[in-house]
Amino acid sequence: MHSQTVGSDCARCHSIENWLVENITELHQDNGFPLLGSHAVASCNECHISGSQLQFNRIGNDCINCHLPDYHATTNPNHPEAGFSTDCSECHRIDALDWFTDEIVHDFFPLTKGHDIADCARCHTSGNYTNTPTECVACHQTDYNNSQNPNHQGSNFSTSCIECHTIDIGWMPAKYEQHDAEYFPIYSGAHKGEWSECMDCHTNAPNYVQFTCITCHTNPETDEEHNGINGYSYNSPACLSCHPTGNSNDDFDHNQTNFPLLGTHNTVDCNSCHANGYQGTPTNCEACHLEDFNQTTNPDHQASQFPLDCASCHSETAWIPSTFDHNTVLSFYRGTY
Repeated sequence: MHSQTVGSDCARCHSIENWLVENITELHQDNGFPLLGSHAVASCNECHISGSQLQFNRIGNDCINCHLPDYHATTNPNHPEAGFSTDCSECHRIDALDWFTDEIVHDFFPLTKGHDIADCARCHTSGNYTNTPTECVACHQTDYNNSQNPNHQGSNFSTSCIECHTIDIGWMPAKYEQHDAEYFPIYSGAHKGEWSECMDCHTNAPNYVQFTCITCHTNPETDEEHNGINGYSYNSPACLSCHPTGNSNDDFDHNQTNFPLLGTHNTVDCNSCHANGYQGTPTNCEACHLEDFNQTTNPDHQASQFPLDCASCHSETAWIPSTFDHNTVLSFYRGTY
């Protein structure tokens, strides 16, 4: 009856009680093709096609042995043109009831949350499914360019969206955790939970290099807490020089450095001297006062070739009166002109 297509050992499938086959599932399992999903409800003759319906020639366990017509007929996406594998199980679940139940297998790039997209062509725009890039910006360059709060382009943000965003729908919540390590702790320490959006500190949206602390740290409390602190100025954005971790107990005393703040130096804005940051700031006078030196005409410091060391003639209290002493300057004291 079976034309030897299933061997000569009838007992593999039949019992001595009747000819009915009750172990079809086990038989397929033993042959390396478990009947799962839609394969479990298909009739034998849908796969084992024969004129007598009793011949069960081996057709192989590869998907394409049965599904080559499906492969060639699929147009969304076009499998042959896209160069898809003929191993259907690479994309489709063999335990599903149809091709799209529980979505296709896309484990190499999980299609969840914001990436839960039914239309493959939204990402695979070229029609070629074999070399689609997985970098964020490959799909989200327009989103990056159009983002204004904050302005991603103007702020030179990374184009790797995952550095700040999850794959949740709508891009939120966003979390720039590198801020703690690279700039200032805002997700840990004293500032954790004390802010709600970037604009709280970065009030000049196009330029995230600029920031302010006095949006939250207001007077008179701030002045009172800094009473007697050398070099403190409420309007100065130099808070980080004394509070690099944002903690109020960080201590910094300029008078313990090699440049104590005396006289007028004690009242100037920190940024006047630390325009380029707080590391490696020079302490020689002309570093800050070269313009004063060049513009002084009574007497003309440049023409007279005065030294650039302002302290040789001036005190920290003020430019006037000058401490220049004719009787102690050797060139004058010895009568040379």
